[in-house]
Amino acid sequence: MSDNRKKPLNAALPALLGAVLAAALLCGGCAGRSGEADRSEGSESSETSGLSAGPFTLALPAVPAVITEPRDRADYIMEHFFDEMPFADRRLSLDTATVEQNMANFLSLTAEGTPEGLRKAASSLADRWGEAGPEVTALWTTTVEKYLYHPDSPMHSEDAFIAMARAITGSAAIAPELKMRTAHLLKLSLRNRPGERPADFRFTAPDGRAHTLRGALNPSGPTLLLLYDPDCPSCAETLAALRGMGALSEAVAAGRLKVVAVYPGEDAEAWRGHLSTLDPAWTVGMASREVEEQELYDLYVMPVMHLIGADGRISAKDIRLPQLQNLL
Repeated sequence: MSDNRKKPLNAALPALLGAVLAAALLCGGCAGRSGEADRSEGSESSETSGLSAGPFTLALPAVPAVITEPRDRADYIMEHFFDEMPFADRRLSLDTATVEQNMANFLSLTAEGTPEGLRKAASSLADRWGEAGPEVTALWTTTVEKYLYHPDSPMHSEDAFIAMARAITGSAAIAPELKMRTAHLLKLSLRNRPGERPADFRFTAPDGRAHTLRGALNPSGPTLLLLYDPDCPSCAETLAALRGMGALSEAVAAGRLKVVAVYPGEDAEAWRGHLSTLDPAWTVGMASREVEEQELYDLYVMPVMHLIGADGRISAKDIRLPQLQNLL
């Protein structure tokens, strides 16, 4: 198993987007007037100059004054965000900086609107990509994956990715072969969702005894499930950080937390050679082949950390170190 982690991502949001978005969501009529002014008086500066100074950036659409609820306004902005995007213009629609800038701006709205609003906007957007051709579809869907799917992205959101992925895979305008990767990532994302019981699997401890994940869970508190690869540099960094985390060690020693660290690969020699780097207070093991063969867990980015509550259900999925520190 190789190290699949990508470099940390820059969300590429414009500096003033937060302030502009807040005004658009909260001010009943001012956003509409400013949007109209932008188009009538400043169209050259908002488009032509944008190309020379940086990537082409779409202005927030004008929201009718009769729409007053912030979430309804966010839904309206999402639905109409790309109305002025010339997807047929390959100079723009295939320009990586333009694609990433505008997708980041659009995706920043997902936390403000409703799931139905995102579903509607995503469905329309996926159809427009499909109509623009395979190259446009490939670039924009890859950008969705980069920003929403990858756990290290500052905009990572499994809920938003699932909504976008469903729109992509459900679009009749997108060719089947262009949906295959997104469909696969969607299937993985739908596994082990918060509130669900984690997929059970068998693993073997260093002493040769057989265990199951559910049998190894902490009955009186949370369990941190850690799936790692001994040959993965990022895994090594995470494991070292976990061992140096005083609050975690104290919680484990007091029985308030249990760590179950499992290698889901097949190189037993590498696993045994790496055991000395793990905390002896953890429950460790090597998983059966079913984890990878049946894709019980999404192992695209290693290590994988899920927090499982005392009720046996996942309370936090795809945890990164800063989030774990806050939880502790």
